[in-house]
This record gives sequence, C-alpha cells and structure tokens, in this order.
Amino acid sequence: PRQGVRVVSFQQERRLNDERRRPNRPRFHVSAAWRIRGDIDSEALEMSLSEIVRRHEILRTAFHATVEECIQEILPPRRIKLFAKDLRAEPHASRLQLFQQYMAEEAWRPFDLSSGELLRCSLVRIDDQEYILLLLVDHIAADGWSMGVIVSELSTLYQAFSSNQPSPLTELSVQYSDFAAWQRQQLQGEYLDRLIQYW
Repeated sequence: PRQGVRVVSFQQERRLNDERRRPNRPRFHVSAAWRIRGDIDSEALEMSLSEIVRRHEILRTAFHATVEECIQEILPPRRIKLFAKDLRAEPHASRLQLFQQYMAEEAWRPFDLSSGELLRCSLVRIDDQEYILLLLVDHIAADGWSMGVIVSELSTLYQAFSSNQPSPLTELSVQYSDFAAWQRQQLQGEYLDRLIQYW
C-alpha cells in the first residue's frame, strides 16, 4: 500500500538531515521557466498540473525527520492552484527584468517539507499574448531529469485537457517511494559493507 508512512531513500535522508540542521535553505530547489505565446487555458493548465501531482506521489509527500528517523507520508491528491501575476501595467522595457526578480524571489522562498506541497507553479503575464510559466520543485522530490518528465507530461496533458479529452497517459506502476523501499532492502549487510569499503 502507498498510503501512510514509508521509508525514505538515502538521498532523501541526507536532504532531510541537512534541513533539520539548517532549516529553510532554498539551495535545494529545481526550477524551470517556459515562455508561451498565444491564448492560455488556465483551467486546463491547472488540471494538467493537478494530474501530474496525482500521478507522481513524490510531489504530494510530506517528510518528517528526527534524530532517530526520517520518514515520508504520501498524502491524498490535491488541486494545484496556479499563482497568476500580471506585469502588463509595468513599462514594457522592464517586464522581463521584473519577471527575473520575481523568479529569484520565488527560488529563494523555501518549501515546507512537512506540508506535502513540493511543487509551486506561477503563470506570469508579460503581454496580452505572452506568458512565462514558472515551476519550482524541492530537490527532495525532483532533479533536472525529473523536470523533463514533468514538462513532457504537462505538454501532453494540456493538449488533452484543453480539448476536453481525457488523459492519454498510462498509470505509473512504480513510484519513488517504491524505489526507496527497494534501496533500503538492497543496501544493507555485507553488500553495503563492500560498497562502503570500496568508496
């Protein structure tokens, strides 16, 4: 069963221990921004992001760390609310600079790892037909390769949902928490000792 408390991977444990010792340090964020021209169906975009969070349990996982243990708890799916920011009232020449300032502020805003909300999404309107979509994820839940998966799925889901079609993506058979459980089972005893001796 995927609901309830589960073990974390070694990488997640390292991240949690660092957070426990030095809280609210935003250096572990993964971000991506895309410029979009044309009309945006914000409802379909929110539905697409919500479906990604439903599909990928890691994006709705709460993490808890004490000196004795680190655990993760998979939370129920939730609706993603897209934060909208409109820069059209600003002078045209300064809009991209204002977006970059906003992106830097967002990148430095820490995630609460115990909340289960590890994905932040903003749609910044630069002009009547021009937007920038900004996604931020804590590194405990994603890396650069993972962001590629998110972008690919977002594109597929948005095309479907904006045309009132169902999701064409198949359900995932393995989640990151499954990998964490497998890793903990594999990396122990004599096998782990050999790896530690090698390194």
